Amino acid sequence: MAVHVPAGWFVVAERALYNGRDRVDTTRGCRQWTGATDDGGYGMLCLKDHRDPTVTQWKTYRVHRLVFILAIRQADIPRWIDVSHLCHNRLCFQLSHLNLEPRKINRERTKCNRDRQCRHHVGYPDCLL
Repeated sequence: MAVHVPAGWFVVAERALYNGRDRVDTTRGCRQWTGATDDGGYGMLCLKDHRDPTVTQWKTYRVHRLVFILAIRQADIPRWIDVSHLCHNRLCFQLSHLNLEPRKINRERTKCNRDRQCRHHVGYPDCLL
């Protein structure tokens, strides 16, 4: 069952996300998050939980996942689906550098980054190395 998200929440989320907490890496084309990060090095942003507008709880989002939530206008992305960084930059939130895919493919990308050569993932875009 889909969760209804008030349209205004998307506007608030976009304003918070694109509020000067980024810089563009001109060599790789990454939109680099400069705000808070988690222990794994991923960008983090806290927003009011959209699932229940009457509750004043806050939810922490990984920035690259939030970008996809905003792009597809869905309440959330299932935890078993990864938002992979094609550029292998954990702080990047450039939509064209992100891809929804199974965890298995995302893990294969780790090997590509380690070897600095894309292994070509059938049915999915190549890494940006």
